[in-house]
Amino acid sequence: MNYKVNCKLCIIFVLLVMLASACVQENITSIKLPGQGEQVYEFSYNIKETVQIPVNNADAIKELMDNNEVYAFVFDGSDETDNGRFRVAVINIVTKLTIYYNYERYPPLTSDNFRAFYFINNGSGTVWYDSNDQVIQAPVFSGPVIWFKGPNTGANETSVRVNGNIIYVSGSTGRDIERAADRFVLAIFGINK
Repeated sequence: MNYKVNCKLCIIFVLLVMLASACVQENITSIKLPGQGEQVYEFSYNIKETVQIPVNNADAIKELMDNNEVYAFVFDGSDETDNGRFRVAVINIVTKLTIYYNYERYPPLTSDNFRAFYFINNGSGTVWYDSNDQVIQAPVFSGPVIWFKGPNTGANETSVRVNGNIIYVSGSTGRDIERAADRFVLAIFGINK
């Protein structure tokens, strides 16, 4: 009798372990893309979760980025916390896209293909700055603009949205700014599931 009880308990235990392991999702933070050799792209967060961030038109984002060579990053520089997250997101995006596009097309991209701008509304108007913190005239954008919004600078959701040549990368928390930036890159890579 004890043998039958122990055997049933073992079977139940094995089934519970199998069920529990099936419920645990693998944490994927790096990928390789076809045609890019051994190049590995590293992401800060689980890619399976990141691709769940809403994107209103991934194909339009990819097309806009693929068909241009000069990209502008823009953000409201009035909040130090958001500002720091935006800078990290820009570095992550530029690093990945420089490598990606160097595999995908010629001539290769350099840091000159990416420009960063921020603005601060000082009460009497908006003052624009370049990436060297120099005051500039309001820039005129001819190519894609990646416009960051954070929890303290206008984001009311975590998403990636394209409207014309402006791609809004919004994070409703500091962590979500980086996740939305990763989602933007994944859309360019054609990874949407």
